[in-house]
Amino acid sequence: MSLGKNGTNIDLELIRARLFNNSFLAPAEAAITLTSGAGAWELGPFSLDFIAAGAIPQDFVICGSGFGNPSANGDYTVLFYAGADDLLVASIGFNRSNPFFSSIFRDCVSNIIPGGSRIRAKLMQSAGGAATCIAKIYYQVIP
Repeated sequence: MSLGKNGTNIDLELIRARLFNNSFLAPAEAAITLTSGAGAWELGPFSLDFIAAGAIPQDFVICGSGFGNPSANGDYTVLFYAGADDLLVASIGFNRSNPFFSSIFRDCVSNIIPGGSRIRAKLMQSAGGAATCIAKIYYQVIP
Protein backbone atom coordinates (compact mmCIF):
# COMPACT_ATOMS: atom_id res chain seq x y z
CA MET A 1 0.00 0.00 0.00
CA SER A 2 1.29 3.44 -0.86
CA LEU A 3 0.06 6.97 -0.36
CA GLY A 4 -1.00 8.61 -3.60
CA LYS A 5 -1.97 12.07 -4.78
CA ASN A 6 -4.26 14.04 -2.43
CA GLY A 7 -3.70 11.49 0.35
CA THR A 8 -5.54 8.66 -1.38
CA ASN A 9 -4.44 5.07 -0.86
CA ILE A 10 -3.27 3.16 -3.90
CA ASP A 11 -2.86 -0.60 -3.85
CA LEU A 12 0.17 -0.94 -6.11
CA GLU A 13 -0.13 -4.73 -6.32
CA LEU A 14 -3.71 -4.45 -7.60
CA ILE A 15 -2.71 -1.83 -10.18
CA ARG A 16 0.20 -4.01 -11.32
CA ALA A 17 -2.11 -7.02 -11.64
CA ARG A 18 -4.65 -5.02 -13.65
CA LEU A 19 -1.97 -3.73 -16.02
CA PHE A 20 0.21 -6.78 -16.58
CA ASN A 21 -1.79 -9.97 -15.98
CA ASN A 22 -4.05 -11.61 -18.49
CA SER A 23 -7.76 -11.81 -17.85
CA PHE A 24 -9.46 -15.19 -17.69
CA LEU A 25 -13.06 -16.00 -18.60
CA ALA A 26 -15.38 -17.98 -16.32
CA PRO A 27 -17.11 -20.20 -16.80
CA ALA A 28 -15.06 -21.44 -19.74
CA GLU A 29 -18.07 -23.35 -21.05
CA ALA A 30 -21.62 -22.06 -21.57
CA ALA A 31 -22.69 -18.80 -19.92
CA ILE A 32 -24.66 -18.88 -16.65
CA THR A 33 -28.35 -17.96 -16.74
CA LEU A 34 -29.45 -15.41 -14.13
CA THR A 35 -33.10 -14.84 -13.13
CA SER A 36 -34.44 -11.81 -11.26
CA GLY A 37 -37.18 -11.89 -8.66
CA ALA A 38 -40.82 -11.51 -9.65
CA GLY A 39 -41.15 -7.91 -8.42
CA ALA A 40 -39.35 -4.77 -9.53
CA TRP A 41 -35.82 -4.66 -8.02
CA GLU A 42 -36.36 -7.99 -6.30
CA LEU A 43 -33.28 -10.22 -6.18
CA GLY A 44 -33.61 -13.58 -7.81
CA PRO A 45 -32.06 -16.82 -6.58
CA PHE A 46 -28.32 -17.50 -6.50
CA SER A 47 -26.87 -18.60 -9.81
CA LEU A 48 -24.77 -21.64 -10.43
CA ASP A 49 -21.09 -21.10 -9.60
CA PHE A 50 -19.15 -18.95 -12.06
CA ILE A 51 -16.03 -20.18 -10.28
CA ALA A 52 -16.15 -23.30 -8.11
CA ALA A 53 -14.73 -23.28 -4.58
CA GLY A 54 -11.03 -24.14 -4.68
CA ALA A 55 -10.68 -23.60 -8.44
CA ILE A 56 -8.39 -20.54 -8.13
CA PRO A 57 -5.85 -20.92 -5.31
CA GLN A 58 -4.48 -17.34 -5.56
CA ASP A 59 -6.28 -14.13 -4.61
CA PHE A 60 -8.08 -12.60 -7.59
CA VAL A 61 -10.37 -9.77 -8.71
CA ILE A 62 -13.37 -9.68 -11.01
CA CYS A 63 -12.48 -7.12 -13.70
CA GLY A 64 -15.58 -7.27 -15.88
CA SER A 65 -18.58 -9.22 -17.03
CA GLY A 66 -20.31 -9.98 -20.29
CA PHE A 67 -24.10 -10.16 -20.44
CA GLY A 68 -26.40 -11.38 -23.18
CA ASN A 69 -30.00 -11.98 -24.14
CA PRO A 70 -31.79 -9.91 -21.48
CA SER A 71 -35.42 -11.00 -21.63
CA ALA A 72 -37.16 -7.65 -21.05
CA ASN A 73 -36.58 -3.91 -21.36
CA GLY A 74 -35.37 -2.19 -18.20
CA ASP A 75 -32.42 -1.60 -15.93
CA TYR A 76 -30.54 -4.67 -14.70
CA THR A 77 -28.19 -5.04 -11.73
CA VAL A 78 -26.05 -8.11 -11.14
CA LEU A 79 -24.52 -8.67 -7.71
CA PHE A 80 -21.52 -10.98 -7.39
CA TYR A 81 -20.85 -12.90 -4.18
CA ALA A 82 -17.71 -14.74 -3.03
CA GLY A 83 -16.92 -17.55 -0.66
CA ALA A 84 -18.97 -19.84 1.54
CA ASP A 85 -20.45 -16.79 3.32
CA ASP A 86 -21.55 -15.18 0.04
CA LEU A 87 -19.92 -11.82 0.68
CA LEU A 88 -20.88 -9.14 -1.84
CA VAL A 89 -17.73 -8.29 -3.85
CA ALA A 90 -19.00 -6.47 -6.97
CA SER A 91 -22.07 -5.11 -8.69
CA ILE A 92 -22.57 -4.26 -12.34
CA GLY A 93 -25.52 -2.61 -14.06
CA PHE A 94 -26.71 -2.42 -17.65
CA ASN A 95 -29.85 -1.42 -19.52
CA ARG A 96 -31.91 -3.01 -22.26
CA SER A 97 -34.15 -0.95 -24.52
CA ASN A 98 -35.29 -2.08 -27.95
CA PRO A 99 -33.54 -2.68 -30.20
CA PHE A 100 -30.96 -4.48 -28.07
CA PHE A 101 -27.87 -6.11 -29.50
CA SER A 102 -27.22 -9.62 -28.27
CA SER A 103 -24.45 -8.91 -25.75
CA ILE A 104 -22.77 -6.19 -23.72
CA PHE A 105 -19.55 -5.98 -21.68
CA ARG A 106 -19.14 -3.95 -18.49
CA ASP A 107 -15.88 -3.22 -16.65
CA CYS A 108 -15.72 -3.40 -12.89
CA VAL A 109 -13.14 -3.90 -10.18
CA SER A 110 -14.23 -6.13 -7.34
CA ASN A 111 -12.80 -6.29 -3.88
CA ILE A 112 -9.81 -8.61 -3.70
CA ILE A 113 -11.28 -12.10 -3.43
CA PRO A 114 -9.40 -14.68 -1.34
CA GLY A 115 -8.02 -17.65 -3.23
CA GLY A 116 -10.23 -20.72 -3.09
CA SER A 117 -13.46 -18.68 -3.09
CA ARG A 118 -16.43 -19.62 -5.21
CA ILE A 119 -18.22 -16.89 -7.16
CA ARG A 120 -21.93 -16.79 -7.85
CA ALA A 121 -24.44 -14.03 -8.56
CA LYS A 122 -27.97 -12.71 -8.17
CA LEU A 123 -29.95 -10.56 -10.63
CA MET A 124 -32.53 -7.82 -10.11
CA GLN A 125 -34.37 -5.80 -12.73
CA SER A 126 -36.49 -2.63 -12.76
CA ALA A 127 -39.60 -4.02 -14.47
CA GLY A 128 -39.91 -7.24 -12.47
CA GLY A 129 -41.53 -10.31 -13.93
CA ALA A 130 -38.61 -12.73 -13.40
CA ALA A 131 -36.40 -11.35 -16.18
CA THR A 132 -33.39 -13.38 -17.32
CA CYS A 133 -30.00 -12.83 -18.91
CA ILE A 134 -26.87 -14.87 -19.45
CA ALA A 135 -23.50 -13.89 -18.00
CA LYS A 136 -19.79 -14.68 -17.82
CA ILE A 137 -17.11 -12.97 -15.76
CA TYR A 138 -13.56 -11.90 -16.49
CA TYR A 139 -11.09 -12.19 -13.64
CA GLN A 140 -7.42 -11.55 -12.98
CA VAL A 141 -5.18 -13.36 -10.52
CA ILE A 142 -3.22 -11.19 -8.09
CA PRO A 143 0.48 -12.14 -8.31
